[in-house]
Amino acid sequence: MVRPIDNYIEVETQGSFSLWINKPVYKIYETSGGYIRNVRTGENVGQHVELHMNLYDENHVKLEVASYEEDCYELVEEWV
Repeated sequence: MVRPIDNYIEVETQGSFSLWINKPVYKIYETSGGYIRNVRTGENVGQHVELHMNLYDENHVKLEVASYEEDCYELVEEWV
């Protein structure tokens, strides 16, 4: 499960003040009758996955072209 703080990235620091932004969501997988599977690993990742755009690199430098988290998920329905 994704913790909310994982969606934030520090973009600037001045003295003891830091500016953080929430990474924009570009796609959401959600189900109430089954689960979401990572197709590369086969892992059951739960019932809610948000994929984010990356606007800054790991050094807090704004990217000229945004990158996207890999979309490697599929919905799996469970039949009862």
